[in-house]
This record gives sequence, C-alpha cells and structure tokens, in this order.
Amino acid sequence: MNTDRNGCSTCEKGQEHYEKIRMPNNKRINGVQYDYRDQDGELFSTVAINLYVARQRKADWLVKKLVKQYQDDPNCKPELWIESAGVNEEEKELFLIMVKQTVLGMRLSDLSLKDICEELTDIRKDLTAINDFNEGGINFGELSQRTNFLPSDKHRLEWAQSILQEEKIKRNREQN
Repeated sequence: MNTDRNGCSTCEKGQEHYEKIRMPNNKRINGVQYDYRDQDGELFSTVAINLYVARQRKADWLVKKLVKQYQDDPNCKPELWIESAGVNEEEKELFLIMVKQTVLGMRLSDLSLKDICEELTDIRKDLTAINDFNEGGINFGELSQRTNFLPSDKHRLEWAQSILQEEKIKRNREQN
C-alpha cells in the first residue's frame, strides 16, 4: 500500500486503510487491498474484489477473535469486547449477534437440529476424555487419540455445550 513503510502497514489501532489495486491474478480486474488494526494491535490484511467484501472478511475475522475471547473468559461481556475492538456504532449490534451466534467456530444458524444434537454428543465425549485425563485415568497420548481438545479447553467446551443445549431446547419448542 502507498501508506506502508518498508513493506509494513502503518495502520493505527482501530483504523482501516485501503486502496484500489489491480488484482494479482487478473491484471484487468480492479480490487482493494485492505488493512485493519484492532485495538490489541493485531493486523488484519486482505485483498478483495471490492471494499464490501474486504470489510466482510474483517468482520468474520473479528468475530472469530471475539468469540474465542468470549469463550475463554466467562466473566467478560461480549459488548465490552466489541467496544474494545473499535467496531463502529452501526456495526455493534450485528457483531453482538454474530458473536453470540457462533460456537466453536460454527454459526448456529447454519446448524440443523440434528447437527446440534451431534455436536452435543461430540462435546460430551470430549469433556469425558478431558475429565478422565484430569483424574489420571488416561495419559496424554490416550487423550490425544480421543479428542482434539486440550485440558485447557474444558471451559470453552462447557460454554459451547450450554449454548448448544439452549439452542436445542429453543428449536424443540419452535417445532411443537
């Protein structure tokens, strides 16, 4: 980008920079190079066909980051993360919905009731394996054969289990 120094983005925290470019894979098509630096100083960068697509990618990236924080810290409120991420007023409500509707990288709206039940079964198996490891019933090798999660992921799994359970109850009520 023209604003880069020595190939590094100069994008400030909570700000975005973008400029029109020729797409690398097709010299006849214009696109946008887009940088956004969140309040933590982490840089998101993408090349997209237009500014709308670039901002959508940034939104997806931010939501994944916010969801991980939300899952890892039960005392924190997603509203505070969204505010600290530098999301503007127009986007805040959308981000809040997206954060609350994303569980372990999955959007609840994309899951059928059957998918939710299968995910709940998988989470129960993962939690059982982690509990067995924590109680000394299995070693780390056996744990890694039974689940892709680490013992430190237990809180995140319990959080996901509660969200999926609530969604299952809600959908069962809607069907009746």
